[in-house]
Amino acid sequence: MLGVRSCGAAALLAFMLAAGSAAAETRIGGIVERDYTGAVGIRAGQDSTERLFYDHAVFSEERVKTGRDARTRLRFLDATELTVGGNSNVLLDRFIYDPQSGAGEAAITFSKGVFRFVTGSIRTKEAVTLKTPTATIAIRGTHLIVTVHGNGSAEVAVVEGEILVQPCGNTPPIEAVAPATVSIAQGCEAATGSDGYQVPNQFKHPHQRQEKQGRGGKEGGNDGDRGGSKG
Repeated sequence: MLGVRSCGAAALLAFMLAAGSAAAETRIGGIVERDYTGAVGIRAGQDSTERLFYDHAVFSEERVKTGRDARTRLRFLDATELTVGGNSNVLLDRFIYDPQSGAGEAAITFSKGVFRFVTGSIRTKEAVTLKTPTATIAIRGTHLIVTVHGNGSAEVAVVEGEILVQPCGNTPPIEAVAPATVSIAQGCEAATGSDGYQVPNQFKHPHQRQEKQGRGGKEGGNDGDRGGSKG
């Protein structure tokens, strides 16, 4: 079962002590989406928005928002990638990474919308925490598609890897191995299905048909430049 493991903990602790408290203006990555369609960022302590053009830096505690027809793609310090779909809202709480040891720590809060999350080189994946209004997600070598609805309910599709989902309230945690989907209701009830996952239309290539990906199935690349297989 997933959990905080001792492997890499010493290196991570040493790096975090050396880094100290991460300031809100700490650069944690940048925009790698070449076509600007309207995504904006709001830095910590600011009310104004910034247009997130290609190669624009993103910072810890920055909120990224998109309208109905907007989307963007971020690449963090370790090459972890986050695609933000339309009508979405995500808070980049923090992302710390030491390239020499591979240790790091991250937290991202998905408030609303649809997202694709693919881990990079960070070795201490047990120190990566993903949150929705109704659940906390621990990961292991993971490619996820996360959908968060306006009422806080969510679906977490595991394309590759493994996750441990802790729903809100007193609901027991759920472990899921790809390909699978964990659904968390507004009232914290949770269930998992092992028959595959659904790829949102906005994450599909135009030639791809709407279909459910299951065991033995194969999905197209991550926005055209990263493949994903299961089984």
